[in-house]
Amino acid sequence: MAYLPPSNADPIPTDLIVSLGKALGLSIPAEDLEALSAALRDQLASGGSIELLHPEDTSPLAPFDPRWHD
Repeated sequence: MAYLPPSNADPIPTDLIVSLGKALGLSIPAEDLEALSAALRDQLASGGSIELLHPEDTSPLAPFDPRWHD
């Protein structure tokens, strides 16, 4: 089960995945290309949703003090 909702965008072209793999020195099995294409598309879409967040709409981080208190 994926932790990202699937995107409605077109999958990333598999030839681009192969080229990226070659640039990184990776050998990607042909049977993994379709799944990687959809996963990369969904990762990029999730980054787009993060960009839509407005800092003023969020709460500040809760302070964390690792020391013990009596």
